[in-house]
Amino acid sequence: MKYKLLSIALILTGYFTEVIGQEAQENESSESVETPEKKAGENLVKRRVLILDFTNAQNNKNYSYLEVSIPDAFLEPLDKTKSFELLKRNEWQKMIKASQYKQEDAYDEDTAVSAAKAVQADVVVIGMFVVSGPQMQMFSKAIEVSSGRVIVNRAKRTDVDSNMFGAIDELALDMSAEMKDKLPPVPQKVLVQERVKYVDTGKITYGGMLWRSALIPGWGHTYAMQKRGWAYLGLWALSAGAFGYFAYDTSAKKEVYEKETSLGEIDNKYNAYSSSFKIRGYASYALIGSYIFALTDILFFGKGYSSKSDMKISFMPSVENGSINLSGNSFSNSGMRYKLFIMQQF
Repeated sequence: MKYKLLSIALILTGYFTEVIGQEAQENESSESVETPEKKAGENLVKRRVLILDFTNAQNNKNYSYLEVSIPDAFLEPLDKTKSFELLKRNEWQKMIKASQYKQEDAYDEDTAVSAAKAVQADVVVIGMFVVSGPQMQMFSKAIEVSSGRVIVNRAKRTDVDSNMFGAIDELALDMSAEMKDKLPPVPQKVLVQERVKYVDTGKITYGGMLWRSALIPGWGHTYAMQKRGWAYLGLWALSAGAFGYFAYDTSAKKEVYEKETSLGEIDNKYNAYSSSFKIRGYASYALIGSYIFALTDILFFGKGYSSKSDMKISFMPSVENGSINLSGNSFSNSGMRYKLFIMQQF
């Protein structure tokens, strides 16, 4: 019996290793993006772009109109590139209304990617502006939704006067030109595959993965469509079944052993009871181990989902003496400094 259990454990270990290896290969291959040149014979499709309202970092009511007017300035230059499909404001606002998206979190990359997945966008543009005295600093990013990577990152400084609208247009033109170069159309089947993933994973959260794994090992992984979840589930189910069977078997054999009166059979009955008791112990170790291992995997490696419960460090401006330096661009002013926030998100 011991050799059979050892063989089963080795088979499961081999399967588990193979599953993780396949996942690693799939992740590696998904990161190597095929260029249009490689797919010249295929139908290329424009990427769908979501432009979120810009974040008013200081919540300055006098300039709240810029939250909408700055992103609106991106529409015409992006459209002129003829490389993108632009989502209209009334369309995406209705679609993400039911999601957990909040405007005050729009400059957070994870929040933006989550909103983009909800509307099946391929690229999301986010931005923030800071007005301090006579100057304004604007920051904008274009994020590839499938990878979560920031592809384009620009900043622009301007005086707060009539010239600032020209600076806004310049920022939009610079972003559009670089986005056209770095985010070209891609094969149709690639976008279709990615958008199907958005539908499936748009509402997947780290918290959802965690509580499911806390209940049943592997459930959190399968919820997040990670193949190794089936290995965890299989190992845990096998261990639970073995534990349940040998718990019953141990109890039954103990009762038989205690009732045995024949001196010639007492040793045999005791050995049978002892063997079942040991196997029950091994099964309990496997049951507890599979639970802890699966939960630990989620806690430390459950990455890549829109609402991860991560400790995040963000730099945001606040009004006090000092200077600001964001995205490699800096200017000094008596009304600005960094404030460091550590935020827990669920």
